[in-house]
This record gives sequence, C-alpha cells and structure tokens, in this order.
Amino acid sequence: MLREAAIVVKVEKQDIWVRIDRQSVCGSCAANQGCGVSLVNQFFSKKIEHVPTHLKVGNGISQVGDFQVQVGDKVVVGLQENAFIKSALLVYFLPLVFMLGFSLFGQYFYTVTESINTLLLGREVLSSEGLTISFALVGLVSGFYIVKHVSRKISNDASFRAVLLEN
Repeated sequence: MLREAAIVVKVEKQDIWVRIDRQSVCGSCAANQGCGVSLVNQFFSKKIEHVPTHLKVGNGISQVGDFQVQVGDKVVVGLQENAFIKSALLVYFLPLVFMLGFSLFGQYFYTVTESINTLLLGREVLSSEGLTISFALVGLVSGFYIVKHVSRKISNDASFRAVLLEN
C-alpha cells in the first residue's frame, strides 16, 4: 500500500478531505546542482506551490476503522498499488494509444484515398502530414473523453479510493 502524510481540510459524515503537500527529494541528492530534474523542479515549484492537492478519503467504519479527526489534524492516507497503477495507465497510456492508433489509421486512410484521387483526378488532393496530425488529434481527444467517462465510473469504486490509515 502506498502511504502519504496529509492534513485534514474538511470533515464530512463518511469522508474527509485532505491536502497532500508536494514534496521534492532534490534537496537531499548530491547531484542536485547539475541535475536537469532539479532545474525543472525549481522552475515549476514557484508556480505550483500554491496549488494544494485535495483528496477525498474514505472514513467509514467498515473501511478503515472509527477514526476521530478534525480539521487541521495530520493523518496518513493510503492507496493500493494496484489501483495506482491502473489509474496511471488509464490517465497517461490510454490517450497515447488512441492518438497513435488514430494517426496510423489516418496514414492508412491517406494511402487509400491518394490512389483513388490519383486515378480519378490525376493529382494529390490531401496532405499526408495534415491528415495524420488531424487523425492523431481526434484520437487524443477521444482518449481523454474515454478517460473522463471511465474515471466517473470508477470514482465510486472503493478499491480506487484512498483510505485513512493513521490518525
């Protein structure tokens, strides 16, 4: 189970909302001055530090026990590794697969229409790159739409929710 320290920001009947502060390990690394990741982290940390991550955590008796928490308490929340991996694949991998699949279909569609246009009109009507890029963008947007739809479905699944581990 993945564990993370958090601060309670809102308490409801069966759920709590927590804020997980962004952490960086670049300060403890010996190569932090010459590392590209450290430079990118320094650049973006100034812009992102004021955007806390809020997470709805299960607080029901059947899920994690009867914890008594109040706003401002420091707690430890956990998420199953399996749920984390599935979510990451859904959010990052699925749109890329759709984008690549649609771009390949666009390239195939171009080769079919190119030969037909050449036979009928005697010239090329469509651009290969433009058609492939257009299909790739349609695939990317379609992938994001599917991610949004699937995310709504699994948002109520208890196995994908973070749980309160320690108070």
